[in-house]
Amino acid sequence: MGQIDLHKSIRTRKLNFNDSSFWRLIEHGFFYFVATMFISFSTKDIWEGLTTDNLSIGRITFDLLIISIGVWLIYSVVHLDKLTVIKGTDKETNKNLMYDLLTGMFTDTKFFFIDDQLFGTRQWTIRKPGKEITVIFNDSDILINITHKVRFGDMDSPFHVLTNQADIKEIKKRVEN
Repeated sequence: MGQIDLHKSIRTRKLNFNDSSFWRLIEHGFFYFVATMFISFSTKDIWEGLTTDNLSIGRITFDLLIISIGVWLIYSVVHLDKLTVIKGTDKETNKNLMYDLLTGMFTDTKFFFIDDQLFGTRQWTIRKPGKEITVIFNDSDILINITHKVRFGDMDSPFHVLTNQADIKEIKKRVEN
C-alpha cells in the first residue's frame, strides 16, 4: 500500500495513490484481461453453437456460468478501490466513533491514525486473508474502503467484494444509529 493522495481520493471517491502503482495496474489489468477472455470465448462458443446447430443445454449453461464469472470479475475490480461516504458529525467525533466502532467489530485488526486517516491492517495467514481498512475523514464526511488481501497479503482480492460491501453497510448502519 502506497501513500494515499487525499485530495484526489476525496474528489473521485476512489482510493488514489501518490506513488506509481505499476504493480497495482498490472494486477487489476490481469483480472480485466481474464474477465474479457472468459466473456469473449464463451460468447464465441455460444455463437458457434448457434451457427452449426450444435448447441446443447449443458453447453449453454456452462458458457453462461463462465460469462457470469467474467462479469463478476469486472464488477469486483471496478468496486475494489471505491470509497463509500458515510455522513457523520464533526471530524474529531467521527474519529473517536470510527476507532471505537472498528476496533470492536474487527478485533483481529490493528488500527492506527495518520493525520485525517485511520488505517486498519490484518496480516495474511493460511486460514484468513489479509485485510486493509482505510478511513478518510473529510469535514463531516467519513470515506471508508475495505480490501481483502491474498497471496501473502500483497494482492487485492476481487473475490471478497461482497464481503467488503456487507461490512461497510454494517458500519454505515451502526454510525447512522
